[in-house]
Amino acid sequence: MFLYNTQNKWNFIMKRTFQRNKRKRAKVSGFRKRNSTSKSRKILKARRLKGRRKLSTSDEN
Repeated sequence: MFLYNTQNKWNFIMKRTFQRNKRKRAKVSGFRKRNSTSKSRKILKARRLKGRRKLSTSDEN
Protein backbone atom coordinates (compact mmCIF):
# COMPACT_ATOMS: atom_id res chain seq x y z
CA MET A 1 0.00 0.00 0.00
CA PHE A 2 1.34 3.42 -0.95
CA LEU A 3 0.57 6.86 0.37
CA TYR A 4 0.68 10.07 -1.59
CA ASN A 5 -0.28 13.61 -0.72
CA THR A 6 -2.46 15.83 -2.92
CA GLN A 7 -3.66 19.19 -1.71
CA ASN A 8 -2.83 18.38 1.94
CA LYS A 9 -4.95 15.19 1.78
CA TRP A 10 -3.44 11.70 2.11
CA ASN A 11 -4.62 9.09 -0.38
CA PHE A 12 -4.00 5.34 -0.52
CA ILE A 13 -3.04 3.30 -3.59
CA MET A 14 -3.40 -0.48 -3.33
CA LYS A 15 -0.53 -2.65 -4.54
CA ARG A 16 -1.23 -4.57 -7.75
CA THR A 17 -1.94 -8.27 -7.21
CA PHE A 18 -0.02 -9.54 -10.26
CA GLN A 19 3.69 -8.88 -9.81
CA ARG A 20 5.45 -10.06 -12.97
CA ASN A 21 8.40 -12.40 -12.52
CA LYS A 22 9.59 -14.34 -15.61
CA ARG A 23 11.88 -16.70 -13.73
CA LYS A 24 9.25 -17.73 -11.18
CA ARG A 25 6.65 -18.21 -13.92
CA ALA A 26 9.01 -20.48 -15.87
CA LYS A 27 9.87 -22.50 -12.74
CA VAL A 28 6.18 -23.04 -11.91
CA SER A 29 4.67 -23.66 -15.35
CA GLY A 30 7.50 -23.78 -17.90
CA PHE A 31 8.22 -26.56 -20.39
CA ARG A 32 10.81 -28.36 -18.25
CA LYS A 33 8.44 -28.34 -15.28
CA ARG A 34 5.63 -29.68 -17.48
CA ASN A 35 7.92 -32.49 -18.69
CA SER A 36 8.94 -33.53 -15.18
CA THR A 37 5.87 -35.53 -14.10
CA SER A 38 3.52 -37.91 -15.90
CA LYS A 39 0.41 -35.80 -15.28
CA SER A 40 2.18 -32.73 -16.62
CA ARG A 41 3.26 -34.65 -19.72
CA LYS A 42 -0.42 -35.48 -20.26
CA ILE A 43 -1.15 -31.74 -20.23
CA LEU A 44 1.47 -31.20 -22.94
CA LYS A 45 0.07 -34.12 -24.94
CA ALA A 46 -3.45 -32.70 -24.74
CA ARG A 47 -2.24 -29.28 -25.85
CA ARG A 48 -0.40 -30.85 -28.81
CA LEU A 49 -3.50 -32.83 -29.84
CA LYS A 50 -5.64 -29.69 -29.61
CA GLY A 51 -3.15 -27.88 -31.86
CA ARG A 52 -2.03 -25.23 -29.41
CA ARG A 53 0.75 -23.06 -30.74
CA LYS A 54 2.17 -22.51 -27.23
CA LEU A 55 2.58 -25.63 -25.12
CA SER A 56 3.76 -23.84 -21.98
CA THR A 57 4.74 -20.42 -20.66
CA SER A 58 8.32 -21.02 -21.85
CA ASP A 59 7.10 -20.61 -25.43
CA GLU A 60 6.00 -17.01 -24.90
CA ASN A 61 9.19 -15.26 -25.99
